[in-house]
Amino acid sequence: MAAFTLYYVDTASGVDSVGNGTSTGASAYATVQYALNDIGTTHGIGTVGNQINIKGDDTITTTLTLATYGAPATASPLVFKGYTTTANDGGQGAINGNNSVAIYQDTANDYVYFVNMRL
Repeated sequence: MAAFTLYYVDTASGVDSVGNGTSTGASAYATVQYALNDIGTTHGIGTVGNQINIKGDDTITTTLTLATYGAPATASPLVFKGYTTTANDGGQGAINGNNSVAIYQDTANDYVYFVNMRL
């Protein structure tokens, strides 16, 4: 499989309203749900899969959903991966639901992976 398309969520310095997820800092998304929505509607799930790199602790207050993202597949999986400074550096990210988060996934949405993540 070819390399994933990389996107970034930086909960401390990302900005959903202007971020496009292409790098860290203000260009990053601020929340995972906004990243899923924007990637699905603006960039599409692609043919090689997407890796959403998460820096920090994103607190989710409702159900995290893949509805606007699309359905990951064998050739185009969705990977949530923690990072500290750069993608694939082994850092840990988190999705914090305050003890009440649901990540919606049905049988059409297999091929979703969490690497270096706290849930």
